[in-house]
Amino acid sequence: MEIHSVISESNSNFQIELKTGETLEFNKILFATGSGRKAWNWLDALGHTIVEPVPSLFTLKFQMLVWKIYLDLLLKMWNVRWLNLVIRN
Repeated sequence: MEIHSVISESNSNFQIELKTGETLEFNKILFATGSGRKAWNWLDALGHTIVEPVPSLFTLKFQMLVWKIYLDLLLKMWNVRWLNLVIRN
């Protein structure tokens, strides 16, 4: 699924419109943009201010198993449901 736009509704819900025309509705959304700037436009349209990122002076290294356990715990705690949404630059 490829995202076309993100809209904030007046009732504190969000609509994600897909390129196919299908619309998905959520009460919360999480943007994990990485270095992709396309999503920054959506965040700006939702009223957020984007601070230009700067390169890190160090790298973080995690043991993959520890990271997976931590992520699994967070997802269960937050009751997150994954969708296969793709942002194309």
